[in-house]
Amino acid sequence: MSENIAKARKLFEGVTGIDDELIYRALELDDRAEMKRGRVRFTAFGIAAAAAVVVAGAGLGKALAPENLLMVAAAQIPNDTIYETLDYDERVSVIDNARESGEELTDFYSDTVRTFLAGGEGNRVFSPACVYNELSMAAEITDGNTRAQILELLDVQDIGTLRTQTRNLWLTDYRPSSKGRVVTASSLWLNESIPYKRDVFDILTQDYFASVFSGKMGSDRYDRALSGWINGQTGGLLKKYSDRLTMEVPEGYDVGILELVSTVYFNAGWSNEFIVKNTQPYTFHAPDRDVTCDFMKNTFTGAYFWGEKFSGCVLGFKENGATMRLILPDEGYDTDDLLNDPEAMTYISDGTKFNGDYVQVSDTSGCKHLEIDLALPKFDISENVDLRAGLKDLGVTDIFDMFKANFSPLTDMEYVAAARMTTASRVMIDEEGCRAASYVEMNFNAGAAMPPDDHAELKLDRPFIFTIFTLWGQPLFCGVVRDPTITD
Repeated sequence: MSENIAKARKLFEGVTGIDDELIYRALELDDRAEMKRGRVRFTAFGIAAAAAVVVAGAGLGKALAPENLLMVAAAQIPNDTIYETLDYDERVSVIDNARESGEELTDFYSDTVRTFLAGGEGNRVFSPACVYNELSMAAEITDGNTRAQILELLDVQDIGTLRTQTRNLWLTDYRPSSKGRVVTASSLWLNESIPYKRDVFDILTQDYFASVFSGKMGSDRYDRALSGWINGQTGGLLKKYSDRLTMEVPEGYDVGILELVSTVYFNAGWSNEFIVKNTQPYTFHAPDRDVTCDFMKNTFTGAYFWGEKFSGCVLGFKENGATMRLILPDEGYDTDDLLNDPEAMTYISDGTKFNGDYVQVSDTSGCKHLEIDLALPKFDISENVDLRAGLKDLGVTDIFDMFKANFSPLTDMEYVAAARMTTASRVMIDEEGCRAASYVEMNFNAGAAMPPDDHAELKLDRPFIFTIFTLWGQPLFCGVVRDPTITD
C-alpha cells in the first residue's frame, strides 16, 4: 500500500505542481454504513478553459486544499506528449484514431453548438470539447438507458469505444508547454460518507485522466478545495464563477453524491501578431446600439472562405497548430441564420472537413489562399449557462430524473440523479494572442461573391461567430460576439 501511495504522490506532484504538504495520501475508501433510502442528489461539474490573450509562460497554478482532503486516486497523466514519448508507429495510430473520432463527432459538435449558441441576447460562449469530456465521464458512471442516451448523442456504439476515443483525443491535443498550451484535466469530488464501487475509479484515472478526491460534501473547506482546483487548472480565468461554487445539497435532494469536473486550458500567441500601434477605435454595430471599441488590424496571407450567407478567415496560433475561425454573416443575415444553416455549420463546428485547404468546398462555398486585410475587435467575453434544457432537447433526459437514472457502476444507492449541469466560459483576445476559460457544472443530484484572386478585406464590425480548433479539428471553444464592449 505504501508503494502505491508513493506512486500516487509522485504522479500528483508531476501533474498539478502541488506542494508536498498539500499532497494527500491515496487510500481505499472505507465501507460506510448504508444510508437510509430516499431522494439522493448526484452532482457533476465540468470546466473548460481556453486562452486568448497570450500570457507568455503563464502556469496552471496550484490547487488549494484543506487539510482533511484525501486523494483517492491520481490521474494517470503522461510526463510528456505522445510526440515525445511514443514511437512513430504508435503515434501515427493514436493520431489516425483521433482524426477518425473527430469525424464521427461532427454531428455532436454541430448539435451542441446550435443548441447552446443560437437565440438569446448578448455574447455567447461555451466549450464543445468540455461538454464532450463531461458527458463521456457521465456515461462511464451510468448504465442502461441513461448511458445509452449519452452514447447516442455522442454517436458512439459502446462504452469501450468511448474510452478509446476519449483517450486518443486527449493524447493528440495534450500540449503542456507554457507556449501554445492545450491542457485538459478532470476530477471527481466524492462524499466521504457514501460507499462507492471503486473499479470505476481505475477506468476514470487511466482512460479519462481524472483524479479522485474525497471530503465532507457541502463544507466550506471542501468547496474551497474544489474552486481552488478549478482556478489552478484554468489559470484563474474563471475565478468569478468558480468562487461561487458550492457542493451544498440543492432543494429536493437529501444528500450530495459527487461532483464531476472537466477543464480545458488554452493559451497561445498568434502566428501573425497584430501590431499594437495599428490598433484603432472604430464603431461596432451591436444589435441594439452602436459602440466604439478597439479594433486590431493586420494584413497577412492566409485562408479566406466564403459561402452563400457569410465570409471569414482563419487565424493560426504558434506552437500547437491550433486555429481560430472568424465567421461574419453577410448583410441581411445574423448569427442565428448561420447557426441554422448546414453550409455555414461546416465552417463553424467541423474542424475535419475544412482545415484551411484552398479548395471549392461546395457549389456555393469555398476557400482560397490570399492576402487579407483584417480588422478584428478586441474582446473579453464570458457566460454562465444552464445546459440541462439543451441536453434534454438533444435526447439526454434520464440522467436528470431520479426515478429513471441508472448510476449502478458508481453506487448501489437509489434515486440518484444529476441535479444541475451548467457551464461557464471566458474567451479573451488581444494583439498577442488568445486566452479563454469555461466551465460546465453538472450537479447530480451570404450569397457572398467569390473574392478577388489575390486580396480580400474583412472587417468584423457587426456580430460574428468564432471557433477555436485544435490541430486535429476538435472545437475547444465556440462563441458569438454581439457586443465586444460587454465583459460579463
